[in-house]
Formats: sequence, C-alpha cells, structure tokens
Amino acid sequence: MKKVAVFVLFSALLMLSIALAAPMKTVFCSLPYTETIGKLGRADFLIRIPNPITNWNGGLVIYCRGYLPGVPDITKVLSSTNPTSSTLISLGYAVAFSNYGEGGFCFQKAMIRTHQLTEWIADNYDVTGKIYVIGISMGGSMALELGAKYPDLYDGVIDLAGPKDYGAAYADGMYLASLPDVELLAEFARRGVTTYPLPPIPSVIKLFLQLVNTDTVIECGGTPESKPQAYERISPLYSAVNVGIPTVTLHGTKDGLAPYAQSTAYRNAVNAAGHSDLYRLYIVTGAQHGDVALFSQMFQEPYRAFYQLADWVEDGIPANPSS
Repeated sequence: MKKVAVFVLFSALLMLSIALAAPMKTVFCSLPYTETIGKLGRADFLIRIPNPITNWNGGLVIYCRGYLPGVPDITKVLSSTNPTSSTLISLGYAVAFSNYGEGGFCFQKAMIRTHQLTEWIADNYDVTGKIYVIGISMGGSMALELGAKYPDLYDGVIDLAGPKDYGAAYADGMYLASLPDVELLAEFARRGVTTYPLPPIPSVIKLFLQLVNTDTVIECGGTPESKPQAYERISPLYSAVNVGIPTVTLHGTKDGLAPYAQSTAYRNAVNAAGHSDLYRLYIVTGAQHGDVALFSQMFQEPYRAFYQLADWVEDGIPANPSS
C-alpha cells in the first residue's frame, strides 16, 4: 500500500478529518458495484467498488468535479450523461469522488479534501493497483496539480479541459462579461460555442462569468493584479516543471470558457521543463467545455485516452504522440 510524506498542515487536516468522519452507509445490491457514502471532515464522499469483489483489479480512480455554485448531492457528482464511472468499473477499477463540502471556486479546500480522500481510501481499502486522478474543468486543473504535487501517491492523470492559467481565465471572463449582448454572442459564435454548457442568453452567460470571477477573487484574496502569486499557486502552468507521472489532457477546439490555447501553452511549459516524455495533449475537434464529446474520448476512438494512460502506467507502453 502506498504511503506518502505530506506537509504538517496536510497531515493535521487528514487526522482531523478521519477523527470527524461520520458513519458510512454501504449499499450492497445487484448493480455491478457496491456503493459506500460517507463524510470525511466537511465533505461527502462516494466510493464504488466492482461487484463481486473478485472483479476488482485493486486499482482506484479519483474523480474531481468542476466548478458549481452550490454544494452538489454526492450521488450527482458524475451525471448520468457521461459513462465515466460505469466504464471504469467495468474495467475493474474502483471509483471515488468528493463533493468538496463547498460550492463555488473552492480550489484549495477541494485539493486538500480530494487528497485526504485518496489517502483515506488507500489506508482503509485493499488498494493494490495503480491510482489515477481524473478531473473536468476546475477539477482538471486540480488533477494536474495533485499529480504534480503527489507523484508518490498518484500514478497517472487525465485532465479534461482544465484552465491552466487562472490569471488569464479571470481576464477573459472580465472581457466577456463587459461586452454588449450582441457582441458577446458574436464572440461566442466566433469561438464556436453554441449552447453548451451555457444557454445562448447574454444575461445568463454574464451572470455566470461574474459569479466565477467573484468566487475566484474570494479564493485568491484579490485580483490577479493585486495577488499574482495566489493565482500562480492554483495555475498548472506554473507547476509544469513538476510533472513527474504520465499525464494526459483532452481539450476541445470549441471551448469558449477555457480556450484550448491554454493547454497548448501548458504543453510548451512541460516541454521546456524537459518532461515531454510524460505529457500528451489531445485536441478534440468540435468539443465544447466539458461536453459529452470530450468525455467520450477517454474510452472511444480516436484517442481512447484512459486505455492509453493505463497501458503507459501499468505496462510501460507510452501513449500516442500529442495531436
């Protein structure tokens, strides 16, 4: 079983969370998995293990959700529209995720609680295989940061359209929110955005952008101009030098909220740091921010990203070159 040395702060928080862990509810049923729901510290978590237990290969996938204004029901963190959990379970992996215990742009607490959950599962379940971390949007950024920070705990990373530079993301959000309605829709059309993930209603789009930016300012203690280092601490672009495990990004060409140019900049930073052998960037033509087309490339052609990552980590077969 894996053990990692952690900073005193993280160790203290982990011990506190375990001490505060609420009784768990385990459901045994005819489904292809056994589901356990519990609480670790202030966050709800859910674990699904292949059923029967003999189908479990000992591996674990930790999923990191994206930005949501409120705290989601833990059973709805992975929506029914994407097959991530069921496919991974059919491949023999246990799947777990946290609702972070908070809504909004709770990046730092979400990192801590996801790391806590990973270690707690590794310490309390028979995790004998590899541990992967997969995230979408804000969760994609978190997955990259977790992989870079804890290469002795995690074995591989898949980032789905995670922003790589939150200072640039803040500036882009401010720019979009400032546009007159007609110009805003024109800008989204230029980027190829249609109706996903936001409806083409200027007032709704602006409200969302303003909410995200306000939450980001609260998280970082100021704007990028006043607190640049706070934005750098949560931006994978600045931790690219620490990539130490096989890492894959999937990013759509029509992503209007986290432009894929951020991922190409991240790839350039990884390459400049001498880690090109550990990173793959796959550009998904036509995919928008976090849509089904993006998720599907984890298991379908042309990329089959998770299969490539597992072969890379478990069998030493490097994934295909970046697109």
